[in-house]
Amino acid sequence: MRLINQTRLDFLLEFVEPATILADIGTDHGYVPIEAIKSKQVSHAYGADLNFNPLNQARKNVEKAGLSAEIDLIQTDGLTYFKEHNIRLDYVVIAGLGAQSISKIIAQDYLGINNYLICANTDPWPIREQLQLKNLLINQEFFLVDQDQKYWFLWVSRISGRKVVSKRDLYLGVDKHLLNDRDYQEFLVLTTAKYKKLLPLVHHQKQKQFYELFINMVEKGENHGSTENN
Repeated sequence: MRLINQTRLDFLLEFVEPATILADIGTDHGYVPIEAIKSKQVSHAYGADLNFNPLNQARKNVEKAGLSAEIDLIQTDGLTYFKEHNIRLDYVVIAGLGAQSISKIIAQDYLGINNYLICANTDPWPIREQLQLKNLLINQEFFLVDQDQKYWFLWVSRISGRKVVSKRDLYLGVDKHLLNDRDYQEFLVLTTAKYKKLLPLVHHQKQKQFYELFINMVEKGENHGSTENN
């Protein structure tokens, strides 16, 4: 899916309902909580970052926007602060990170979180693996192309969506809209071609088995199916 006349931030916030509570993990400049308050009318937002400098810049941006009462900025590692204080969150946004980093954040999941809105800049199979471990469900998945850069968006829910069950779910995704997306199909074909070229050069058995499995899943469409909870 190509983003035309729309930013990734705009796309992400389409999934946010008004009068909710949102936390942006790795908030950087604080743009997500600011825009969530301004355009989606969330009742309260948090911006969290491990590093002081981006959090300080976020604080300046929040003050400039006149939203200091609506947005709390917290220096914390991932979800640590929120989990320790058992803060109820309708949405946790994790964007602009690689899948491995996002997976580590989701490993801190707790029952007070209702939804995750995730935008990864690398293949999200480590995220799906973590969702499987945490019994979290994938409501929707999108493959986004923004100025020729590739991103994976996942709306993850605690109560509705599809479970990651099979290897195909893990490596290719569970959402039929994702699997039918032309840009994503093209990506899978190109990735398969790359793995075919690499296969004769690979000596590590596990890596070789992964390449063979991926090629087989894409070319033959083997699928043991995912399960949906509503």
